Amino acid sequence: MAYGEVQGKTWRSPSIRGLNDSQKLAWPYVLSNKHSNMMGYYELPLSYMADDLEWSVEKTKKVIETLEGRGIIAYDHATQVVFICKYLKYNRLSSGARETGAITRLHDIPESPLLCRLSAAVKEWHPQLVQLRSYLEEQESHSGLFEVHEESTRSPRGLIDIDKDRVTDKGQGKEKGYSSDFEEFWDVWKSLKRAVDKVGAWKAWNTTLKGRNGDGSQVASSLIFAARNYQQVCQNDKTESKYIMHAATFLGPGLRWADFKEPVESVKTDDQERAERDERLRVWAEEE
Repeated sequence: MAYGEVQGKTWRSPSIRGLNDSQKLAWPYVLSNKHSNMMGYYELPLSYMADDLEWSVEKTKKVIETLEGRGIIAYDHATQVVFICKYLKYNRLSSGARETGAITRLHDIPESPLLCRLSAAVKEWHPQLVQLRSYLEEQESHSGLFEVHEESTRSPRGLIDIDKDRVTDKGQGKEKGYSSDFEEFWDVWKSLKRAVDKVGAWKAWNTTLKGRNGDGSQVASSLIFAARNYQQVCQNDKTESKYIMHAATFLGPGLRWADFKEPVESVKTDDQERAERDERLRVWAEEE
């Protein structure tokens, strides 16, 4: 679904005039491609864009850098997240289901310092979205995760790198430990090769624990059990890594984890079935 709207006056804007044809094509593309969303902030790997537009990755990178230089977009080359600078100025994001949907989508976007740009845009153009503003401010409270690094991502705040597997205490550099229950839960996503945004998953974990009745350890055990069931479903279905939901989504407001409370039977692999068949044949041969 395409979310972006191109204003008629766009083509006379100083930031657009003077661009070559490829650069002008890239502008509506970032507004309307299948990866876009209602926030103008989403994950856009250069290889995807190159494939859609039938360009080389090198050409795509140069075009992106030109749009960055014009102040049209900001692009985090480390996480491949794009932020369309004035998207929310011209595209209305209403409260209710769309606001909740925006928060849910943020759980699936890699952690990027460009989130501060989105937060500023929401505050300026959509201050009525209290729930979204609160969520973004909470994410910004982890600003200690963003450290200067020489060869990382472009950003208005400078060259920044993110350590996704550390949680700091309000930017003071004091590292907080994850609970043993959460680490056991996180091991499932490691084994699924989808260990993305541990910080977001940790926050969702604690939110889920607080929101459930009963003993905390029992709730934690239920979440771990559901995670293992989900792991088994992914293994049974041979789900590709890119289609496996992030841990934060699994724990998020949509309560996806609740769909996996029941045990799941494992499906034997071809190698396992072949080995069992060979063993049966061997036993039968010995019995004869």
